Formats: sequence, structure tokens, C-alpha cells
Amino acid sequence: MERKHIYIVCALILVLALLLAAVLYIRFVKNAEPSAIDTLLEASSVAFVDPLGNPVNLATYDESVRIINSWATWSPFSPEELVALNTLAGEYKDRGVVVLAINRNEPPERIEAFLNTLPPLPNITFIRDTADLLYAASAGYTMPETLFYSSDGELIFHKHGALTIDELRTQTESALTTSE
Repeated sequence: MERKHIYIVCALILVLALLLAAVLYIRFVKNAEPSAIDTLLEASSVAFVDPLGNPVNLATYDESVRIINSWATWSPFSPEELVALNTLAGEYKDRGVVVLAINRNEPPERIEAFLNTLPPLPNITFIRDTADLLYAASAGYTMPETLFYSSDGELIFHKHGALTIDELRTQTESALTTSE
């Protein structure tokens, strides 16, 4: 009988530990997500560079509706999504929408070779995150990761995984509506 009580107590302690872990996750990880990203995007000292290696300050785009896509050449979803993002950026360029495609710190040669396999993507601003900070700050756990910001800097939507062109349009409209 005593052994049974020990098992019950151990099971209760395990359940309480799991509940505590869930509460801490929600409190400090899930709810901290937007502020961690906001801090990262506002930081001028973060090592974001353009395709030529010149520093990029993401705060330059603060007054635009921003669609920020974290991508990598090894992600099977990146080619299709980058093409869709380029289409979207072309459709919305006159409405103050910018698409920032931020690569997860791959070598510039690999990025260039990968992009050369795709059709031209003139409507997207390509940036390399030399420290892979965006992915970590956005609590990324899949590829790609896409964030939609209103022109006021409010995080409107964060998608873990690929988006269709229709989903991109829906979230862009939502960000534009919030910006008005």
C-alpha cells in the first residue's frame, strides 16, 4: 500500500511540474515573442546586411507595412513562398507594403546560387541575418517563418510554416486595415 502512495505522489509532482512548465512557457516565451522581435527589429547594431554586405537597419522600414520572411536555401518551402512573396510585393508596392526576405545566415555564394534557380524577384528586399537572430527572436521552430507588421509596428500575424498567396493577401489586408 505504501508503494502505491509513493507512485501517486510522484505522479502528482510530475503533473504539477508539467503544469508549471506550461504556465512558464506561455508567460515568458509565447507572450514575450512580439517584444523580443520588436526589440530586435528596432536595434540598429544587429548584423543585418544586404546582398553586397552593406549594413541594413530594419528601422528604415518602420512606417511601412512589413512582411518579414525568415527563409533558408535548404527549406523545401522557400522557393515557392519567395515567388509568392514577390508577387504579393508587386501587387501591394503602391500601398506602402514592403517584403523583407531575411536569410538565416547562409554563405552569400549559396544564397546567390539558390536565387539564380528562381525567376527574378525584383519586388523583395533581400537581407542576410549574419547571426541568425531573427529566427531565434521569433521563437522559430519551422521554416519558413513569416511575420506581418502594421505601419504602427504592431505584430499582426506570425505564421510558422509556409503560406499560400491567398493567405499572404489576407494577412496583408489585415495589416493594412490595422494601419489605417
